[in-house]
Amino acid sequence: MLLDDLASGRLRAPVDAVLPLEDAPEALRRMAERAVAGKLVLTL
Repeated sequence: MLLDDLASGRLRAPVDAVLPLEDAPEALRRMAERAVAGKLVLTL
């Protein structure tokens, strides 16, 4: 299954950027402009 492949490392989710939570508006802007080539991660 998909989750098994992610857990085993056979499948990867590319990360485009890691941003602090206060930059959430910037993350939303990037997604709206389709300027993201992977996942956006917000940190606490």
